[in-house]
Amino acid sequence: MPRWTEAEVELLRKRYPTRSNLEVASELGRSVKSVVSKAHGLKLRKDEQRLREMGQENVTLRRDRVKPKKP
Repeated sequence: MPRWTEAEVELLRKRYPTRSNLEVASELGRSVKSVVSKAHGLKLRKDEQRLREMGQENVTLRRDRVKPKKP
């Protein structure tokens, strides 16, 4: 993958706190792993609201995956 441009880093700084890693990766044309790694290197963090949303999304995914056992 090519090196990060200043414009990409700026976009990452703006979008990373409030958007999903997948959304940011898609917008930048990079892998999720690349986005997470760069964000970590820049010491970027998700904002509190996004963290709450992520937690709720995870709960919903787990709930929807669990199917009741047949008697």
